[in-house]
Amino acid sequence: MTRDGLMNVLVQRQWLAARPSPGSYNAAACVVERIILRLHKP
Repeated sequence: MTRDGLMNVLVQRQWLAARPSPGSYNAAACVVERIILRLHKP
């Protein structure tokens, strides 16, 4: 999934505004990081 795809999902679920601020991209990056860390947990 691309960053834009993730942002679209978050907007559709109304977790972020349709025109996100730069801080929203940081929030999305943190979500992706947590998902990756959980998937690679030993």
